[in-house]
Amino acid sequence: MKVSGEAQTPETIDRLKDLLISPLGAIGDRLFWATIKPASLITGMVGILLAPTIFATKEFSWVTATVWMFINT
Repeated sequence: MKVSGEAQTPETIDRLKDLLISPLGAIGDRLFWATIKPASLITGMVGILLAPTIFATKEFSWVTATVWMFINT
């Protein structure tokens, strides 16, 4: 592998990887636990609360009828 025209040894590349593992892992953990997981939880809870009202309305009755048709066949 070449960086800036110089050949780098595999040991140098491995050392760089080892140096970046901890900081990038910490950023990824923080991103997951502080943003992605709560956003998924909120989206799921809103979906659970809104699903009965969406399927009970007249505009979406065709969806309910289609699902019922496939379940009972």
